[in-house]
Amino acid sequence: MKAPLSYYGQVIIFSLVNYLPYLLMAMYPFRKKFRFSKTVTIWAIVLLSVWEVILEILAVIIFPAHDQIFTLLNTIVFVATYFLLVRDALGKIVFTLMILTNFANFILIASTYLSSIIWGSNIDIPDHWTTSLLMLLMQFVILLPLKQYFTRYYIPAIRESYDLCWNYLWIIPITFYIIWNFIIYYVPDCSSYQMALRRSTTLVLLLITIGSCVIYHIAIMMICAQQEHLKLEQEKRLWEISSLQFKTIKDRITESRIIRHDLRHEVMILQTLLAEQKYDEIQTHLERYGTKLSHGASCVFCENETANIIIGFFAQQAKSLNIQFNAKVCFPSSFSLDELEVGVLLANLLENAVDACRLSSVPDKTIDLSIRTQGNSVLALSIRNTSDPNPLEAEGEFFRSTKHEGVGMGLTSVRRIVERHQGTLNIKQEGCTFSLSFVLYLN
Repeated sequence: MKAPLSYYGQVIIFSLVNYLPYLLMAMYPFRKKFRFSKTVTIWAIVLLSVWEVILEILAVIIFPAHDQIFTLLNTIVFVATYFLLVRDALGKIVFTLMILTNFANFILIASTYLSSIIWGSNIDIPDHWTTSLLMLLMQFVILLPLKQYFTRYYIPAIRESYDLCWNYLWIIPITFYIIWNFIIYYVPDCSSYQMALRRSTTLVLLLITIGSCVIYHIAIMMICAQQEHLKLEQEKRLWEISSLQFKTIKDRITESRIIRHDLRHEVMILQTLLAEQKYDEIQTHLERYGTKLSHGASCVFCENETANIIIGFFAQQAKSLNIQFNAKVCFPSSFSLDELEVGVLLANLLENAVDACRLSSVPDKTIDLSIRTQGNSVLALSIRNTSDPNPLEAEGEFFRSTKHEGVGMGLTSVRRIVERHQGTLNIKQEGCTFSLSFVLYLN
């Protein structure tokens, strides 16, 4: 029997309502991580929507006996397209997609059950206009607060956290997804549609959804707490560097005061030697006094206070280790990059450079630092330092530490900041020279 045109209409509407809002919600946390331009991404979503509608019509109207095949095919295409459009760690993408899938399943089951209560005798005909309307209402009630939650908690968690922890967290929503499908599809002598019409099914799945949301929230809060702890550790490290540099500057000021106090005695000695025409002794005296002045001098690398303190601290360390330190820094006092991020970038890079030089067996050790800015929105940094060949072994997104067993977090922290500002980190090892560079484009 040929289906009426209105039935095609309700299938199309139902298909879009049951698909498009969840796709948009799944894309929302990664809106700055699209693999392609916005235009290409929008066209991909449109084509995927058309594909979804076609398969739904084939499954419901034309070949209802093979609906499971079309459903599986649709799922494969949907997941493949989503992974193609979004560029981020696999664990984050899977976690996000499965959360939205679990919500979509609950909304579908609950809407189908409520629709059966309203229509009564027509419950054998799926995909009513009423079901679509109920789905829209439930999406409004559930997805809008979920969007606020994503903005406040979830997006900062996936943006700031390291990818390693997400390699296992995706197992949580996958587990709930399996439980869902077992309850709905693996009941003998009962179709999934008949299961959806049972009140007990809706209540059980409601409890599972609430429990899963609690577990999701706990996991996300743990990630946020971990990130806050890491941020405090970074601030503590920068404070320690600032304190040590402040002590050094204070000692230099004290030394300068002593030199100025002794200046009048030095002048008297020079006058005496000049009167006695002892020019060689005058030359020796002036050289010794010049050395004192150079030791008491404080070098200013740039106008930015945070950058100047950190560069000055590691320049001192390099000097004490007989490492030649060269810096060409153009960094204004006011810049759009957060001071903590400035500190994390410079402290990690310079500390790694000093340690690499210290551990290297190369006789002549150097560190070359270059920082340039363009306006208040572009920052370019490059650093080159002596190191033993192949000092770093990649392990995922991390690098093995040269200071302790396991992976190091310094370069990983740098990489996260660079990616956050749409930059690209370039790392190269050529012989005994390690080089790193990046450009940040700030809003």
